[in-house]
Amino acid sequence: MYTWDMCPGIQSCLDRLQLDYVDILYINKADPMCPMEEVVRACTFLINSGRVMYWGSSRWTAMEVMEAYTVARQCNLVPPTVEQTEYHMFQREKVEIQLPELFHKIGVGTVTWSPQAFGILAGKLDEGVHLLSRGSVKVGPQTVHLLPLTSYVSRA
Repeated sequence: MYTWDMCPGIQSCLDRLQLDYVDILYINKADPMCPMEEVVRACTFLINSGRVMYWGSSRWTAMEVMEAYTVARQCNLVPPTVEQTEYHMFQREKVEIQLPELFHKIGVGTVTWSPQAFGILAGKLDEGVHLLSRGSVKVGPQTVHLLPLTSYVSRA
């Protein structure tokens, strides 16, 4: 299932970008309903067909990355080469505590995203969040709005 869903999508993406291949294909959030072997086989197929050079994961747990690596080695497939993860002052645990073991054991690299915590650290939200913006979080029937940064961090 995964292979047949991914191949036309990758090909149409390459056509739109007018490219022969992409350097890295990121698989965002592991799907618990899809066997890991199917994901790894699909990525290996895309690499072997020349459409993708490397594949990696995005927002996977360390255990999921290790499972993909193990499946790849057992089935003689291409393992993931990179994990893309959120990393900033408020979100450091995964990069600093959970992933270093993977870096050393299996050689997976990392690419980080959101270094400014979605604009909070840049001062973008000092005045609060606009009612209709993406920062306005929907929770059940009510909408929760972020407070100004001064509510979170006391300025010295």
